[in-house]
Amino acid sequence: MKMHVGSIENWVDLGKLFLARFFEDDTEVSIPILLATKQKKGESIKVFVDRFRSMVPRCRSGMTQFILVETCHHNLQFTPLTQIGVAECSTWKQLVLQGEQAKKIVTRVKSEEKSSKPRPEKLMRRTPKQSFQLKRKDTLAIETKAPSKPQSAKGSRASGQILANKQYSFKDKHVISLFKLLHKSNKLKLLELRHPEEVSKTDDPNYCLYHRMLRYPTKSCYIFNNVL
Repeated sequence: MKMHVGSIENWVDLGKLFLARFFEDDTEVSIPILLATKQKKGESIKVFVDRFRSMVPRCRSGMTQFILVETCHHNLQFTPLTQIGVAECSTWKQLVLQGEQAKKIVTRVKSEEKSSKPRPEKLMRRTPKQSFQLKRKDTLAIETKAPSKPQSAKGSRASGQILANKQYSFKDKHVISLFKLLHKSNKLKLLELRHPEEVSKTDDPNYCLYHRMLRYPTKSCYIFNNVL
């Protein structure tokens, strides 16, 4: 059989080419270095996953692929990590796919927020006379404004019901995991403790982690959902 120029003739050559392509650096990587390898600012999901994955063969960690993928998952930057949430990633391909989807969501949210911001009004130079007239009108408006009526209990319940029915971008089953993630990373400030005697009743189905008392399940707490 005639071999073409550049063809791989045996397993030894194949092994050498494979190592030269994917494992140019044979420096051993310790477990702490691998665990501390984080996604850099401006680094794409795919580039980071490939960089992390290239370090795995040089680390004698003994970890399974599932644990390695989960470790890489948790070492993503905070913004894409919160968008991916607690979705299970068992393969490198799945992690890259979910990471790229999370990046698209973040980009879309930022674009919508930017487009929804009101444009600043053009500043107009006023004469001293115009400024005095505007100031006088503002003063009269404040003096003649009727006192606002306190919101009734019925109105308060109605507004609470509207908030409770609000649709969010994350699923209910991810709320507790997101709470733990934010609380562990010191990104969340808990509310002031109101019922110390209920703090330890975490097994109660009506226990709210955000309020630290018996109120309703954490996933049903629209106050915490709004914080998320």
